[in-house]
Amino acid sequence: WAGGKWVSQISRFLGQSAILLYIIAELIIGIGAFVVPSFFELGHSILLSVDEMSSYKYLFLSSVLITISIIPWCFCMGTTIPVAMFFFKQVNKTEKTSFSFLYLANVLGAMLGALVSSFVLFELIGFKNSLTLAGVLNFVIALICLFIFKRFAYSKAPLLDGEKEKLKTDILPKNTK
Repeated sequence: WAGGKWVSQISRFLGQSAILLYIIAELIIGIGAFVVPSFFELGHSILLSVDEMSSYKYLFLSSVLITISIIPWCFCMGTTIPVAMFFFKQVNKTEKTSFSFLYLANVLGAMLGALVSSFVLFELIGFKNSLTLAGVLNFVIALICLFIFKRFAYSKAPLLDGEKEKLKTDILPKNTK
């Protein structure tokens, strides 16, 4: 719910189509395929460097390190549906079935991705190469969306009088002096 409201506000604040936000999210997700393994290696070395740790402390620290390593990428993955839905609303305000088809495609893609990666790709090309392939696919999706962005340039979200100032106060942090 909050993601949908933020997407609308950010898109209007930027004066751009929501597909631009989708492109940014896909690029960040793709970068994650190359960065997260390094974060895991760093976390591993941090865990090994800690002296005499109980299992509770070790499990807590490892869960904190894993969470820090994957939160940005998971957040961007979670933004894709609200961003896509807002883009569909920008393109066709009367569309009512987009969410159903988008959600179906998302679920089927997640299921297929989990099955193909674990039963085929990991066995054929290994874990690191599977991550590389996934990252490249995210970059390809971003590139395809760039063409869509150029095609639907008319789908910009123009601001009304005074709306930009209101959005600045809604999006930007408040001055706490």
